[in-house]
Amino acid sequence: MNEILSKHISLLQLEGIPNLAPKAAQFFDQLCKRITDPKNKAMLLCRQAVAIQLACEILSIEFNEVAASSISAVSSRTYLMCVQEARVALGLNRNITLEELDVQFGPPRGVIEACRDMLAEFKVKLVATMPASVSRSINWNDSVYIVGVFSVVCKYMKKRIAGKAKLLALSSKTDDGSDYSA
Repeated sequence: MNEILSKHISLLQLEGIPNLAPKAAQFFDQLCKRITDPKNKAMLLCRQAVAIQLACEILSIEFNEVAASSISAVSSRTYLMCVQEARVALGLNRNITLEELDVQFGPPRGVIEACRDMLAEFKVKLVATMPASVSRSINWNDSVYIVGVFSVVCKYMKKRIAGKAKLLALSSKTDDGSDYSA
């Protein structure tokens, strides 16, 4: 196993957890194979910590992202973006739900219900303007729709979003790895 990877496991106080080191090594190897852009210096700095985090997520082990970004010498925002990039590259990217946004951001009462209503109304109006074959191919559970509706409703209700950068990071990548913001 990679010495730096085992050092990171130790620094994150995760040593002694069964199957963590081999699973992290698997993720690390896959990240090395799939993310090869030499210009992505941030990913080079935090690749080990990202591999450990992905292994922890698979094994349902609590993980400290703040400590991981500190060990990797990158900002928390940069670290989160690297984790998201790794998930996309490895096909682990999953769509976020309104329930997850409710837990992560803790919006005031009524925001999540308003999001559901707005998304349902948006679906009806948009589907009415397009052919049936196209409307069937749209994934309404895609993170970009969920996060977009959440952001619009919070803005309309004049509720501030505490982690705006985190919210944008959740929606910035598509399942095929391309970037919506580009």
